[in-house]
Amino acid sequence: MLIVTSTANADPNPQDYELFKVPKGQTKIIDGYRHQCLNFDEFTLLLEFEASMVECEMETDLKDEKIELLELQITDLKIITQLQKQTGDAMKVENDRLFGLWKDENKKRHLAENKPHWGSWMGWTVAGVSTAVLAGFIIKDQLSD
Repeated sequence: MLIVTSTANADPNPQDYELFKVPKGQTKIIDGYRHQCLNFDEFTLLLEFEASMVECEMETDLKDEKIELLELQITDLKIITQLQKQTGDAMKVENDRLFGLWKDENKKRHLAENKPHWGSWMGWTVAGVSTAVLAGFIIKDQLSD
């Protein structure tokens, strides 16, 4: 006797399944060919079993298509993840470059802010020479009186 298991609406728990027994019927040999003869109830049971198998095959086909779709999505997600990592790496390099530029400019700004604002050396030279000449004239004027 052949026993077939139906997984049409089977719970994932392997203990929950329904057994189908293929109807035994009567064996007849006609013109050297062996035929399995079934009554109406046995034939109905066999058709129900076949319908259940067809339903299982359709569900399996749908699940196979879904698996293929999910595998494509996984491949797409891997590509997207790789591109995002590359983008992140490029942004990190650019961020490091810009941070280096900012540090240089910030250092220059701090040096400029902390440098005394007395003017250039040429201005100080002219002021020193002018002061020396003026002091010379004042001293000469005081000594000549």
